[in-house]
Amino acid sequence: MQNTDEMQDLKAKVNHASIYEALAQVTREITAISKDSQNEQQRFKYRGIEDFLNQVHALYTRHGILVFTDVLDTCETERTTKNNTLMFYPKATVKPTWVHVGGHSHTGKIIGTATHSGEHGL
Repeated sequence: MQNTDEMQDLKAKVNHASIYEALAQVTREITAISKDSQNEQQRFKYRGIEDFLNQVHALYTRHGILVFTDVLDTCETERTTKNNTLMFYPKATVKPTWVHVGGHSHTGKIIGTATHSGEHGL
């Protein structure tokens, strides 16, 4: 955890009065992420989550933003496909809270779904 002097230094470097101004600046600065990762099994290219997180982490750090995420609910259903293989359908509901060094915050709610046929953690 940062001490009070470090927090004051960070606040002095950030030019935003609120979390909304900081997030708007991040949105202006974020760049397109190319499809550099490849799924070898189905042979398609995709944007890796690590590429996105690395870019967003740098911008959030520069603009004094932290994110805290609470997992509210998870579930997973299974179905058999027409090819008689098992398909998994995970679903998660999370509550992210974006906090700005100036003290402002914003909380949201996100529901994420996916499909997969292999072993993955939910």
